[in-house]
Amino acid sequence: MNNKLLKTSLVIVAVQLSLTACGSQEEAANNNGPSDAAIQQAMTVLSAPTTTYICGTEGGVPATIAQTAEGNKPLILWKSTYFSQDGWTPEKRCTEVTQRFQDYKNQGILSNVTTGKINGMSVVCLSPNAGGNCNNLLITLEPNDNPQTLLNQVINAANSPVDR
Repeated sequence: MNNKLLKTSLVIVAVQLSLTACGSQEEAANNNGPSDAAIQQAMTVLSAPTTTYICGTEGGVPATIAQTAEGNKPLILWKSTYFSQDGWTPEKRCTEVTQRFQDYKNQGILSNVTTGKINGMSVVCLSPNAGGNCNNLLITLEPNDNPQTLLNQVINAANSPVDR
């Protein structure tokens, strides 16, 4: 698995925020992921003091939305009902994950993204230190999700949000 992609999975989500600022669509679709300059630009957008995260709707679907200086940018469309039987409806996942985005941005740790397992489930998570342990849950993946596949979907998403 490409370590650069794993450690920058959230940054890759951010690439869709501003492909003009972060590089070309061709670069974003590259299997090697965005360049270091693109990652840095995306992190600037994600962690900018003026960027906030809200759970809203996009086309009637719950959506994690980044409110940036350039406008609202849907990041994740919460369509899956996989976790609903455990009380995690798309609406609740939207609310919880969006709050995590905001909290981690406020703590200054959005740049320390990795993937791992928490309670036996594959997750996208954050570490308080670069290269640290996966101890701040961001998104729980479904059992059949492969973190690499998810990252490739995000990379290829270009200007459209990721369906979860």
